[in-house]
Amino acid sequence: MRKIPTIDLQFYTINLTILPPAENTSEYYSGLIVKIFKAQNVLKFGSFFYRMTRLDLIETSEGNAYFGVISKYISLDDVEWVEENDTPVNYSVPDNVNGRTASYEFVFYPKTHRFAFIKRGRIEQNSSRGPAPLKAIVHYVKNAVDLMLDIENKFCEVNIVQSDQIFDEIFSSNVKSLDLTVSYSNPGLDDDHDETMDEYLRKAHAGKTRVVMSPDSTGVIDTDAIFTRGLLNLAKENGKVKAIVETSEGTKFINTESHPDVNQITIEKSGNIELKFITNIMKQLRKNIPNE
Repeated sequence: MRKIPTIDLQFYTINLTILPPAENTSEYYSGLIVKIFKAQNVLKFGSFFYRMTRLDLIETSEGNAYFGVISKYISLDDVEWVEENDTPVNYSVPDNVNGRTASYEFVFYPKTHRFAFIKRGRIEQNSSRGPAPLKAIVHYVKNAVDLMLDIENKFCEVNIVQSDQIFDEIFSSNVKSLDLTVSYSNPGLDDDHDETMDEYLRKAHAGKTRVVMSPDSTGVIDTDAIFTRGLLNLAKENGKVKAIVETSEGTKFINTESHPDVNQITIEKSGNIELKFITNIMKQLRKNIPNE
């Protein structure tokens, strides 16, 4: 029996959180992503322009999700919009539009309000291509959402989900300083953080909290203390950390945002690869839902 070839896909995860939380998470975030696409705002980061150029509603056995593309342009002259099918949210810009330099495909799962961006940019690209520019993508998502929230009196946080390994390194080192920025999560998700700290911030209505820590005369911050550990665990998916630590190799500066979590899935290279990718990535994102 001939073995079916497989394809490995790696992806980053970005956590979009609107505070205070909406009552119906799936409906609210579905409506929000559609509004962002229909608004067609062009946002600049560095020397390039970014715009969401595709958004498809996908119905799978794992629930509904959106498959989309954020494109990077040098210019946006002569862009012609093409309707893909009869559904009101499915449109795309042709690949040969003047000025397009790159495209970054993503899956957005409204129930856990998380984006999964393909690390190499697009499914069909060779794996030797450079990684998707996370800073630019986070900038686009944050600003695109903020434009939609101007009339809603809500607060938006967009965070890169960071690797367990970099936080393990902080916990296992002698920590000389910490600069943490965190926000509380949406309730109902089984995030891997200290629930007590999350609840404290939620009850305080603290949309964003920054804590700067330096040690006392002991010279080392205790990362096993409830307060410190709770903030660090919360920051993995709902913030960021800058730390100065001492290891066996000497003093080291750590910026957790520079160490995104990378997930990998393997699918058969046959049939509808795009749909297989979306279904498998949704299974990963559903892990944040309790009892599923």
